[in-house]
Amino acid sequence: MTDFTSVKLYIYDISHGLAAAYGSALLGKQIDGVWHTGVGVYGREYLFGSSGVSYTSPEEIHRQGLAPKPKVRDLGHTKKSLSEIQAWITEKSSTSFRGLRYELLDWNCNNFSDEFTKFLLDSTTSLIPEEILDLPRFVKTTPLGRMLLSFMNKDPISAAQQQQGFNNNFAESSMHTMSSTANNNTKLDKTPARKSILPVIDKLKLRVSVIEQKCNRTLNAIEKEQLNDIDQLFRPDATYSPMLTREHLMLLISLMINSIQDQSGQQIILEILQLLSEYEYVIKIISEIKGQESPIELLKGLNEQPEQIQIEFLRWRRLQMDEQC
Repeated sequence: MTDFTSVKLYIYDISHGLAAAYGSALLGKQIDGVWHTGVGVYGREYLFGSSGVSYTSPEEIHRQGLAPKPKVRDLGHTKKSLSEIQAWITEKSSTSFRGLRYELLDWNCNNFSDEFTKFLLDSTTSLIPEEILDLPRFVKTTPLGRMLLSFMNKDPISAAQQQQGFNNNFAESSMHTMSSTANNNTKLDKTPARKSILPVIDKLKLRVSVIEQKCNRTLNAIEKEQLNDIDQLFRPDATYSPMLTREHLMLLISLMINSIQDQSGQQIILEILQLLSEYEYVIKIISEIKGQESPIELLKGLNEQPEQIQIEFLRWRRLQMDEQC
């Protein structure tokens, strides 16, 4: 008698709640998450990322800290044997779900989950929630939407695939990349995802003094004094220890949005904002800024800035949210 096996859909919000908090303000429509999915069957979770199709024990990418706790949805039972599943995945790993074809927005783990669950359950219609499959089509039509979907350095599934190759975290419950009949599929194991424009920050090399030179207007005396306070905070030879205020932070953000067109100057301010977020009192100040001056409203003012500047600003904002939690 054929063994019927439960099929589960693991649903991860890779925005870590950011989409639910800000999606409506950014896009004019409430969205509950930026979803990545995996499919569970025969005690394994199958995933698709930039290295192709992999499997691991259920919820392993959550246990490794690469994704939040998933929602789990029972889809039914399959009559497919493990050998039939392996044959299907091996074939797909050489064609439609090769690592080379992976795109974070257009051909990702959700597309794989859709095709895989149809195969497992002999369905001609999609078993994946419509809001998961339709989200990219909705949000990528706007710059802020594209930013919301792509602010992370890499999706957690691709990160897990790469992590498996670089450390021992997956030694006991390892992520297995499915072999492909395509000879060039293995070279994709180290395919980089989106990289941050921000380098590893060296506090001693921060160029606060350069900000004034990058501005398209003359700063007044108070603004110059505020920039000097920020400079003193990071200098090893500081002559005084400033306590920054809301006005210091608002000046930095305002200059980045309104007064600096040069991307290198915007990057300097983002580096400073990241470092300032190490101070608890700074996080508290930012969290108390409401209304038109709140970070999310200011983010809308970045519409005309390069997309990567928008992405880094959103990443900085997410780090603050993590600190507040």
